Amino acid sequence: GSLLGDPSHISSGPDMLTDVVQAVSDNVVMDDEENLIILLSPHTQEEMIAVRSVIGKYGTSNKTIVLVNCELDPLPRELIRTDVVYSILPLIAASRNPQEDEERPNPKIVLLRRYPKDWEIYVDITPSGEGGFELVDTIPADQVGNKGPPLDYVASRIKKHLQQRFDTY
Repeated sequence: GSLLGDPSHISSGPDMLTDVVQAVSDNVVMDDEENLIILLSPHTQEEMIAVRSVIGKYGTSNKTIVLVNCELDPLPRELIRTDVVYSILPLIAASRNPQEDEERPNPKIVLLRRYPKDWEIYVDITPSGEGGFELVDTIPADQVGNKGPPLDYVASRIKKHLQQRFDTY
């Protein structure tokens, strides 16, 4: 079910906090034998409050809380010490020289984290995508935190990899 139940019962004014906490209390009720809570794609202010409420209610119990595609920004302080266990970010690189774009397709890039492994950057440079992805770099998770390496770092590693491979970009 939904964290918030019927969203029309959530005000956007000063009562929003109270409404969200009450909605979570009404809608997130777990039996003793249940031990997993999955929260899908939280990203709004209301969902931020709801996630914090769920963590406050179940975070110190034996329940496991999984956030899928969490887009909360900023990350709630209750999640600061959590670990990203799986993350995949697909990207496409584009050359700054438009003429090069016509000669070669834009490389496909994946930034990936699979716990307990570190963050990994992969690139597929084949036109059809059938060549497979090559590992470009591995970044220790403890050095970059939960959001992974900054995109400018990823871009610099991809650029260096492509320059070494093709002596261009």
